[in-house]
Order: sequence, then C-alpha cells, then structure tokens
Amino acid sequence: MIVKERTKPLILFKLDSLLERMPLNLPKKPDILSDRAKFNAGFNGEKSLDYHLTDLPQENYYIFHDLRLSRDKTQKLYFQLDSLIITPHYCLIIEVKKLFLIRLYKLNFKLHVLRSGFPLISLLISLSFIWL
Repeated sequence: MIVKERTKPLILFKLDSLLERMPLNLPKKPDILSDRAKFNAGFNGEKSLDYHLTDLPQENYYIFHDLRLSRDKTQKLYFQLDSLIITPHYCLIIEVKKLFLIRLYKLNFKLHVLRSGFPLISLLISLSFIWL
C-alpha cells in the first residue's frame, strides 16, 4: 500500500515558472533549460520505478516516496530517500538515478550501438548479485 505518494519536485515548478517569465535572448537560458532537463529526467526515472512497485501486493507492503528525514534537529540537517518499502521482514531503501547509457555490441564483426535510458535500480540489483 502506498502510504506517501510521489510528488513533482518543487525545483521543477520553480524552473518552469522561471522559464515562462524569462526573455528569449537571456544568456543563462540554456543553463536553466539544461538544469530543468536533468531534474525532469530524475523525476521521470523515479516515476518509472513507481510503475513496477504497483505489482506488489497491497497487504504487508508499505511504500513511502520522497521522504525527507531529520538527521540532526539542532543543526537542521536532513537526508532524502527516493523510496522506502517496509515489510514484516525487511525495510528496503531505494535510490533511483536515471542514466543514459550507450552500449556497444560486436556482432559478426560489426559494431552496433544501443542507446537506452533506464532507472539505475536495475543496475544496482545486477551488481548486488556480483557481491553476494
């Protein structure tokens, strides 16, 4: 069961608002567009994970998205979790990164390029099996 839904990050709202009001010829506009694209890619990566989490059974799974937890209240230090899944047997912290990879394959002595963008979680799961 999803206890806390994922929401669009505040920075995306701010960048969208800024871009709407910005003159077309402003020299910093390409930098702001680049920043917006990066934050949007990250948010889309997190949303793509959400799709797969909907397959979990509703009972015994508690899913929290976008948690900001206090590390030290006196110094006002916080940390952020993309997703936290709590079950009767374990707690799973998921940090998602949307990467764009270019993979090269040699088939019949010809070089083939495959471009793919996917959440890093699948890569982390693959790597974790190596370390077991």
